[in-house]
Amino acid sequence: MERLIELGEKMGLGGEELRKFVSEQQASEREEREREREREREMKRLQLESEERRAKEELEVKRMEMELRIGKEAISEVKAKHVSEARAKLPKIPPFQDGKDELDSYLQRFERIAKINDWPMEQWATALSALLTGKALEVYSRLSDAEAVDYKQLREALLKRYDLTEDGYRLRFRRSKPEPSESPLQFVHRLKNYLSKWMSLSRTANTADAIKDMFIKEQFLNSCAKDLATHLRERVLDSLDEMAVVAERFLTAHNRRFYVMNPQALSGQPVP
Repeated sequence: MERLIELGEKMGLGGEELRKFVSEQQASEREEREREREREREMKRLQLESEERRAKEELEVKRMEMELRIGKEAISEVKAKHVSEARAKLPKIPPFQDGKDELDSYLQRFERIAKINDWPMEQWATALSALLTGKALEVYSRLSDAEAVDYKQLREALLKRYDLTEDGYRLRFRRSKPEPSESPLQFVHRLKNYLSKWMSLSRTANTADAIKDMFIKEQFLNSCAKDLATHLRERVLDSLDEMAVVAERFLTAHNRRFYVMNPQALSGQPVP
């Protein structure tokens, strides 16, 4: 109060005016202190709400993590149950063995048995899962529930895992040799199967012209530099002419010639 009186006197106030000034300043300071206390209460309230909200969010995250873990365990149990039940119902088919069985031949045999036994297509994936081991079983276990019961999706996932692609079948066709217990007729059938798969994955029609173009494309890619061949293989090209045009653009953009002097730089590998 003395501070306010002194301030008022410095302003030239006295008597009633001084008392009024002091009274108004005291009221103003009380209001300011009240506003400051209100701001502090509001800050504490907001801080408390923030801490409560953060605690709830942490609890929600932990709950979701627990539900996800329980869900994954339940899915694994369901898949294991499906595999167990399918094994009990299957005819005597040896399980697929990594390093011993060729996946494409194994799938072909499985599909023939399924057709002969009139299995509904929707049961094929579960039946096949009962025969998988090693890497193949890992592929099945990583599929979603919907994919795990869809034979086409399971088959595609297996083929990708074992690199049974267009180029994979092409190399099998080129590098295959008769196996010790294989007859000439069996070897011919195996080559036909590799060629058929190669044609199918390269979207080659079963016509003389289309097959001719497929072989020309193979030779063309084998004669390219590796980076150019990779560039062409990454694109869906509908004709030899289109492939040549894309190759020309690549060479122009890189200021290079098509001719490759160093054989080691070629895309194609010698066929043993």
